[in-house]
Formats: sequence, structure tokens, C-alpha cells
Amino acid sequence: MVWLTSARRVLLGGLAMIAFGAVVSLGVNPLYRGLGPLTSSPLLPVLNSVASHPADPAKTVWLSYAGPPYTDVLLASGLSTANGVSEYPDAAARKILDPTGRSSDTWNRYANLAFVPGPPGSAPSLTLPEADAVEVTIDPCGAAAAQLHIGFVVSPAPLSASCLRLAAQPTVDKQTLYVYSRTPT
Repeated sequence: MVWLTSARRVLLGGLAMIAFGAVVSLGVNPLYRGLGPLTSSPLLPVLNSVASHPADPAKTVWLSYAGPPYTDVLLASGLSTANGVSEYPDAAARKILDPTGRSSDTWNRYANLAFVPGPPGSAPSLTLPEADAVEVTIDPCGAAAAQLHIGFVVSPAPLSASCLRLAAQPTVDKQTLYVYSRTPT
């Protein structure tokens, strides 16, 4: 490709580069693989089943501590979730998570939101592990979770929080997940 381009055969070198790029990206391109891994995941019916029976009808937002592969299925499900990409800062949510505004440099950006469980009774905290990732530590039974209307939690490890009731324990891709319904507090 370099030789073709440097030998003034730009069109041929460009076509070779396009062909090379297509072959290299074939295995990860959604046009090749489709959305099947997201839309036909065995986790999807579990999420929908649990969502159809909220412990508190006013609290129907999902919170995932499970990480990208499982959070992506949750996002693709169409269920309301706290996770995802924050294209524009959600002022109402940020007021709940950072009432003093001390972390505005952390959350006031385009970023992926990742959540980790916080200790019981702890206030939420926001950190910036990468320039495009905001990590939110939040107690699933805390006041902030209630204000965010969290009704369901997905975790890769069992949680012993007082407000969580285990609703399902599916195994997806050899990973056991813990799906909780958050009871009113």
C-alpha cells in the first residue's frame, strides 16, 4: 500500500488500504455480526421479567454495577437506566450526586458513566479514572439512589444491601449475575 501510494498510484493504494481495513475490522463490525449479541442475549428476558414487577412503581430505573458487556445489554433493552453515555450533563442527576458542585470538573463532560457500589450510608462520590469515563460510587440503598428512582440493580457479585431483594440469578457467558429489585425504604 505504501509502495503503491509513493509510486503515484494513489487510487490503487487507496483501494488496497480500504480492502485491508475491511478485512481487519470484519470480526468486530456490527454490520457483519449484527446486533444479535445485544438483542438476543439470555439476560434480556430476565431483565424484562424483573422490570415487569417493580417493588415500587415510582422506581423503575436500572443501575448496573456489572460492567460494559452486561450494561450494554441493559442499555439495548430500552429499559430506563442510570448507566450509559452522558452526552450532556444531566443537571438534575448531578445535583443529586454532587449537591455542592465540588466535582463539576469530573462530571461536566461527555463521558461513559460507570457505577460501583458504595458502603451503606455513604454519600455518592465521582471520580475520573479516564478522560471519557466517570465512575460514580453510590450506595444502592442510599438517599441518592432513591432520588434517582433506582428500582433495580444488576451486579457481578452478590450484594448484602438491606433494601435489595434478589429477583434473579442468571448465568450469562459463564458469568453469574445478581439481579435485584430495590424495595421501598
